[in-house]
Amino acid sequence: MSWAAAFATLAAVACAHANDSTAKLDAGGLALTYNPAIRMEEEDLYLSEREVRVRYRFLNTSNADIETLVAFPLPEIETGEGGNYAIESSDPINFIGFRVTVDGRPLTPSVQAKATSLGVDITSLLEKYGLPITTIVGTDRERAALNDKLTGLPEHALRELEKYGAIDRLSSSRAGVADVNPRWSAHIAFYWFQTFPSRRPIEVTHRYKPVPRNFFTGLEELGGARMRKDYCVDEPFLAAARKRADSATLTGLELRYILSTARNWAGPIGSFRLTLDKGSPARVASTCFSGLKQSGPTTFVAEKKDFMADEDLGVLLLWRTPNE
Repeated sequence: MSWAAAFATLAAVACAHANDSTAKLDAGGLALTYNPAIRMEEEDLYLSEREVRVRYRFLNTSNADIETLVAFPLPEIETGEGGNYAIESSDPINFIGFRVTVDGRPLTPSVQAKATSLGVDITSLLEKYGLPITTIVGTDRERAALNDKLTGLPEHALRELEKYGAIDRLSSSRAGVADVNPRWSAHIAFYWFQTFPSRRPIEVTHRYKPVPRNFFTGLEELGGARMRKDYCVDEPFLAAARKRADSATLTGLELRYILSTARNWAGPIGSFRLTLDKGSPARVASTCFSGLKQSGPTTFVAEKKDFMADEDLGVLLLWRTPNE
Protein backbone atom coordinates (compact mmCIF):
# COMPACT_ATOMS: atom_id res chain seq x y z
CA MET A 1 0.00 0.00 0.00
CA SER A 2 1.35 3.46 -0.87
CA TRP A 3 1.85 6.03 1.90
CA ALA A 4 -1.09 8.11 0.66
CA ALA A 5 -3.43 5.13 0.65
CA ALA A 6 -2.18 4.05 4.06
CA PHE A 7 -2.96 7.48 5.51
CA ALA A 8 -6.44 7.54 4.01
CA THR A 9 -7.17 4.06 5.33
CA LEU A 10 -6.01 4.95 8.82
CA ALA A 11 -8.10 8.11 8.91
CA ALA A 12 -11.23 6.14 7.95
CA VAL A 13 -10.85 3.37 10.55
CA ALA A 14 -13.65 3.30 13.10
CA CYS A 15 -12.51 0.29 15.11
CA ALA A 16 -9.07 -1.26 15.09
CA HIS A 17 -6.38 -2.95 17.15
CA ALA A 18 -4.57 -1.20 19.98
CA ASN A 19 -1.46 -0.36 17.97
CA ASP A 20 -3.29 1.70 15.32
CA SER A 21 -2.47 5.34 15.93
CA THR A 22 -1.80 8.71 14.38
CA ALA A 23 1.47 10.59 14.86
CA LYS A 24 1.88 13.62 17.12
CA LEU A 25 3.80 16.90 17.21
CA ASP A 26 4.69 18.15 20.69
CA ALA A 27 4.49 21.89 20.01
CA GLY A 28 4.78 24.36 22.85
CA GLY A 29 5.55 27.96 23.71
CA LEU A 30 7.67 30.81 22.41
CA ALA A 31 11.46 30.86 22.61
CA LEU A 32 13.98 33.67 22.27
CA THR A 33 17.67 34.32 22.63
CA TYR A 34 18.34 34.49 26.37
CA ASN A 35 18.36 37.95 27.91
CA PRO A 36 18.46 38.36 31.70
CA ALA A 37 16.52 41.62 31.53
CA ILE A 38 13.32 40.19 30.01
CA ARG A 39 11.00 38.57 32.52
CA MET A 40 7.83 36.57 31.90
CA GLU A 41 5.43 38.04 34.44
CA GLU A 42 2.40 35.98 33.41
CA GLU A 43 1.52 32.97 31.27
CA ASP A 44 -2.10 31.89 30.81
CA LEU A 45 -2.29 28.58 28.92
CA TYR A 46 -5.45 26.92 27.58
CA LEU A 47 -4.92 23.37 26.39
CA SER A 48 -7.46 21.21 24.58
CA GLU A 49 -7.69 18.68 21.78
CA ARG A 50 -8.96 21.34 19.38
CA GLU A 51 -6.95 24.45 20.27
CA VAL A 52 -4.00 25.78 22.24
CA ARG A 53 -4.21 29.42 23.38
CA VAL A 54 -1.47 31.22 25.30
CA ARG A 55 -1.34 34.75 26.68
CA TYR A 56 2.02 36.08 27.89
CA ARG A 57 2.87 39.28 29.74
CA PHE A 58 6.55 40.28 29.43
CA LEU A 59 8.53 43.00 31.17
CA ASN A 60 11.88 44.42 30.14
CA THR A 61 13.44 45.41 33.48
CA SER A 62 16.38 47.30 31.94
CA ASN A 63 16.66 51.02 31.20
CA ALA A 64 16.88 50.52 27.42
CA ASP A 65 14.60 48.99 24.78
CA ILE A 66 15.60 45.48 23.71
CA GLU A 67 14.97 43.98 20.28
CA THR A 68 15.38 40.22 20.04
CA LEU A 69 14.37 37.23 17.94
CA VAL A 70 11.22 35.43 19.09
CA ALA A 71 10.54 32.01 17.58
CA PHE A 72 7.93 29.28 17.62
CA PRO A 73 9.68 26.16 16.28
CA LEU A 74 7.70 23.05 15.44
CA PRO A 75 9.15 19.62 16.21
CA GLU A 76 10.61 17.64 13.32
CA ILE A 77 7.87 16.63 10.89
CA GLU A 78 8.09 13.22 9.26
CA THR A 79 6.84 12.39 5.78
CA GLY A 80 5.68 9.13 4.27
CA GLU A 81 4.52 6.24 6.43
CA GLY A 82 5.92 7.85 9.58
CA GLY A 83 3.99 11.07 9.05
CA ASN A 84 0.46 9.80 9.55
CA TYR A 85 -0.72 12.99 11.25
CA ALA A 86 -4.45 13.49 11.68
CA ILE A 87 -4.45 16.86 9.94
CA GLU A 88 -6.84 18.33 7.40
CA SER A 89 -5.27 21.51 6.06
CA SER A 90 -4.79 23.03 2.63
CA ASP A 91 -1.65 24.83 3.90
CA PRO A 92 1.35 22.46 3.97
CA ILE A 93 3.45 24.91 6.03
CA ASN A 94 1.11 26.62 8.52
CA PHE A 95 -1.07 23.53 8.89
CA ILE A 96 -1.63 24.27 12.61
CA GLY A 97 -3.10 27.72 11.88
CA PHE A 98 -0.52 29.55 14.02
CA ARG A 99 -1.59 33.13 14.85
CA VAL A 100 0.07 35.88 16.92
CA THR A 101 -0.96 39.22 18.41
CA VAL A 102 1.21 41.79 20.23
CA ASP A 103 -0.68 44.18 22.53
CA GLY A 104 -3.88 43.17 20.75
CA ARG A 105 -2.62 43.80 17.20
CA PRO A 106 -2.25 40.86 14.79
CA LEU A 107 1.29 40.15 13.64
CA THR A 108 2.34 38.14 10.60
CA PRO A 109 5.44 36.13 11.50
CA SER A 110 8.13 35.09 9.06
CA VAL A 111 8.51 31.38 8.35
CA GLN A 112 11.58 29.25 7.86
CA ALA A 113 10.78 25.91 6.22
CA LYS A 114 13.36 23.40 5.11
CA ALA A 115 13.68 19.67 4.40
CA THR A 116 16.48 17.36 5.47
CA SER A 117 17.54 13.77 4.89
CA LEU A 118 20.09 12.18 7.21
CA GLY A 119 20.81 15.67 8.54
CA VAL A 120 21.54 17.12 5.08
CA ASP A 121 19.50 20.06 3.77
CA ILE A 122 17.69 18.87 0.63
CA THR A 123 15.25 21.77 0.27
CA SER A 124 16.68 22.81 -3.11
CA LEU A 125 16.56 19.20 -4.33
CA LEU A 126 12.83 18.99 -3.59
CA GLU A 127 12.27 22.36 -5.27
CA LYS A 128 14.16 21.08 -8.32
CA TYR A 129 11.57 18.35 -8.83
CA GLY A 130 8.54 20.33 -7.69
CA LEU A 131 8.09 18.44 -4.41
CA PRO A 132 6.71 20.03 -1.22
CA ILE A 133 8.65 20.38 2.02
CA THR A 134 5.87 18.59 3.92
CA THR A 135 3.48 15.97 2.58
CA ILE A 136 0.57 17.42 4.57
CA VAL A 137 -2.35 18.13 2.25
CA GLY A 138 -6.04 18.76 2.75
CA THR A 139 -7.97 16.06 0.90
CA ASP A 140 -7.68 12.45 -0.25
CA ARG A 141 -7.62 13.72 -3.85
CA GLU A 142 -4.62 15.94 -3.07
CA ARG A 143 -2.85 13.05 -1.33
CA ALA A 144 -3.43 10.84 -4.35
CA ALA A 145 -2.17 13.59 -6.69
CA LEU A 146 1.02 13.97 -4.64
CA ASN A 147 1.54 10.21 -4.65
CA ASP A 148 1.09 10.15 -8.44
CA LYS A 149 3.59 12.99 -8.80
CA LEU A 150 6.21 11.05 -6.84
CA THR A 151 5.73 7.80 -8.71
CA GLY A 152 5.62 9.65 -12.03
CA LEU A 153 9.01 11.34 -11.67
CA PRO A 154 11.57 10.41 -14.34
CA GLU A 155 14.11 7.71 -13.51
CA HIS A 156 17.03 10.13 -13.11
CA ALA A 157 15.06 12.15 -10.55
CA LEU A 158 14.15 9.06 -8.55
CA ARG A 159 17.75 7.93 -8.53
CA GLU A 160 18.99 11.30 -7.28
CA LEU A 161 16.36 11.37 -4.53
CA GLU A 162 17.33 7.80 -3.55
CA LYS A 163 21.01 8.79 -3.44
CA TYR A 164 20.18 11.40 -0.80
CA GLY A 165 18.00 8.96 1.17
CA ALA A 166 14.95 11.11 0.49
CA ILE A 167 12.77 8.28 -0.87
CA ASP A 168 12.35 4.53 -0.91
CA ARG A 169 10.94 2.62 -3.85
CA LEU A 170 8.64 -0.11 -2.67
CA SER A 171 7.21 -3.20 -4.36
CA SER A 172 3.80 -2.70 -5.90
CA SER A 173 1.01 -4.78 -7.36
CA ARG A 174 0.82 -2.37 -10.30
CA ALA A 175 2.70 -3.90 -13.19
CA GLY A 176 6.01 -2.17 -13.76
CA VAL A 177 5.35 0.69 -11.33
CA ALA A 178 7.00 0.89 -7.91
CA ASP A 179 5.40 2.86 -5.10
CA VAL A 180 7.56 5.71 -3.81
CA ASN A 181 7.73 6.41 -0.08
CA PRO A 182 9.10 9.84 0.97
CA ARG A 183 11.61 9.68 3.82
CA TRP A 184 12.71 13.27 4.30
CA SER A 185 11.94 15.37 7.38
CA ALA A 186 10.56 18.89 7.48
CA HIS A 187 11.61 21.65 9.88
CA ILE A 188 9.36 24.69 10.30
CA ALA A 189 9.77 27.71 12.56
CA PHE A 190 7.64 30.85 12.79
CA TYR A 191 9.60 33.90 13.97
CA TRP A 192 9.74 37.66 14.25
CA PHE A 193 11.89 40.38 15.84
CA GLN A 194 10.20 41.85 18.88
CA THR A 195 10.99 45.11 20.66
CA PHE A 196 10.55 44.95 24.43
CA PRO A 197 10.25 48.57 25.63
CA SER A 198 12.08 49.58 28.76
CA ARG A 199 10.06 49.21 31.97
CA ARG A 200 6.76 48.77 30.10
CA PRO A 201 4.99 45.39 29.96
CA ILE A 202 3.76 44.01 26.63
CA GLU A 203 1.22 41.26 26.00
CA VAL A 204 1.80 38.56 23.40
CA THR A 205 -0.79 35.93 22.52
CA HIS A 206 -0.68 33.00 20.17
CA ARG A 207 -3.01 30.18 19.25
CA TYR A 208 -2.85 27.11 17.08
CA LYS A 209 -4.41 23.71 16.53
CA PRO A 210 -2.45 20.95 18.27
CA VAL A 211 -1.47 17.66 16.61
CA PRO A 212 -1.98 15.01 19.30
CA ARG A 213 -1.58 11.25 18.92
CA ASN A 214 -4.91 9.40 18.65
CA PHE A 215 -4.89 5.66 19.17
CA PHE A 216 -7.05 2.63 19.92
CA THR A 217 -5.99 1.04 23.17
CA GLY A 218 -6.61 -1.59 25.81
CA LEU A 219 -6.12 -2.09 29.53
CA GLU A 220 -2.67 -3.64 29.13
CA GLU A 221 -1.26 -0.60 27.33
CA LEU A 222 -2.98 1.87 29.65
CA GLY A 223 -1.55 0.16 32.72
CA GLY A 224 1.94 -0.19 31.26
CA ALA A 225 5.13 1.43 32.54
CA ARG A 226 5.19 4.20 29.90
CA MET A 227 1.67 5.42 30.63
CA ARG A 228 2.33 5.38 34.38
CA LYS A 229 5.57 7.32 33.92
CA ASP A 230 4.41 9.86 31.32
CA TYR A 231 0.86 10.48 32.58
CA CYS A 232 0.84 9.16 36.19
CA VAL A 233 -1.92 6.67 35.38
CA ASP A 234 -3.37 5.42 38.68
CA GLU A 235 -5.94 2.86 39.83
CA PRO A 236 -9.02 5.17 39.65
CA PHE A 237 -8.14 5.94 36.02
CA LEU A 238 -7.72 2.23 35.23
CA ALA A 239 -11.02 1.45 36.99
CA ALA A 240 -12.76 3.96 34.73
CA ALA A 241 -11.02 2.35 31.74
CA ARG A 242 -12.24 -1.11 32.75
CA LYS A 243 -15.80 0.17 33.01
CA ARG A 244 -15.64 1.63 29.52
CA ALA A 245 -13.90 -1.41 28.04
CA ASP A 246 -16.82 -3.66 29.02
CA SER A 247 -19.06 -2.23 26.31
CA ALA A 248 -16.93 -0.48 23.71
CA THR A 249 -13.56 0.03 22.07
CA LEU A 250 -11.30 2.45 23.94
CA THR A 251 -9.82 5.49 22.24
CA GLY A 252 -6.89 7.36 23.75
CA LEU A 253 -5.35 10.73 22.97
CA GLU A 254 -1.94 11.99 24.06
CA LEU A 255 -1.86 15.78 24.32
CA ARG A 256 1.60 17.27 25.02
CA TYR A 257 2.91 20.80 25.47
CA ILE A 258 6.57 21.80 25.74
CA LEU A 259 6.88 24.05 28.79
CA SER A 260 10.68 24.01 28.93
CA THR A 261 11.02 26.84 26.36
CA ALA A 262 10.16 29.17 29.26
CA ARG A 263 13.70 28.62 30.57
CA ASN A 264 14.88 31.11 27.94
CA TRP A 265 13.27 33.92 29.92
CA ALA A 266 14.83 35.49 33.01
CA GLY A 267 13.89 33.67 36.22
CA PRO A 268 10.65 31.80 36.93
CA ILE A 269 7.24 32.65 35.48
CA GLY A 270 5.74 35.12 37.94
CA SER A 271 2.17 33.86 37.59
CA PHE A 272 1.26 30.71 35.65
CA ARG A 273 -2.29 29.53 34.96
CA LEU A 274 -3.22 26.33 33.15
CA THR A 275 -6.72 25.52 31.91
CA LEU A 276 -7.15 21.96 30.68
CA ASP A 277 -10.29 21.14 28.67
CA LYS A 278 -10.92 17.41 28.17
CA GLY A 279 -13.67 18.07 25.61
CA SER A 280 -16.48 15.91 27.02
CA PRO A 281 -17.74 15.22 30.56
CA ALA A 282 -17.73 11.50 29.74
CA ARG A 283 -13.98 11.43 29.07
CA VAL A 284 -11.41 10.66 31.75
CA ALA A 285 -8.01 12.35 31.99
CA SER A 286 -4.68 11.62 33.62
CA THR A 287 -1.65 13.88 33.96
CA CYS A 288 1.39 14.30 36.18
CA PHE A 289 0.85 18.07 36.39
CA SER A 290 -0.03 18.92 39.99
CA GLY A 291 -2.62 21.28 41.40
CA LEU A 292 -5.43 20.88 38.87
CA LYS A 293 -8.94 21.46 40.23
CA GLN A 294 -12.19 20.99 38.33
CA SER A 295 -13.68 24.32 37.25
CA GLY A 296 -16.47 23.18 34.92
CA PRO A 297 -18.03 20.09 33.30
CA THR A 298 -14.96 19.58 31.09
CA THR A 299 -12.34 22.00 32.46
CA PHE A 300 -9.64 21.90 35.13
CA VAL A 301 -7.52 24.82 36.34
CA ALA A 302 -4.15 25.10 38.12
CA GLU A 303 -2.45 28.31 39.22
CA LYS A 304 1.18 28.62 40.34
CA LYS A 305 3.39 31.51 41.51
CA ASP A 306 7.09 31.80 40.62
CA PHE A 307 6.70 28.73 38.45
CA MET A 308 9.79 26.95 37.13
CA ALA A 309 8.94 24.81 34.10
CA ASP A 310 11.19 21.84 34.92
CA GLU A 311 9.13 19.28 32.98
CA ASP A 312 6.94 19.35 29.89
CA LEU A 313 3.21 18.84 30.16
CA GLY A 314 1.50 15.61 29.10
CA VAL A 315 -2.21 14.73 29.31
CA LEU A 316 -3.81 11.38 28.53
CA LEU A 317 -7.50 11.42 27.57
CA LEU A 318 -9.64 8.29 27.30
CA TRP A 319 -13.12 7.61 25.97
CA ARG A 320 -15.34 4.97 24.45
CA THR A 321 -15.51 4.70 20.67
CA PRO A 322 -17.49 6.26 19.03
CA ASN A 323 -19.88 7.63 21.64
CA GLU A 324 -17.74 10.15 23.54
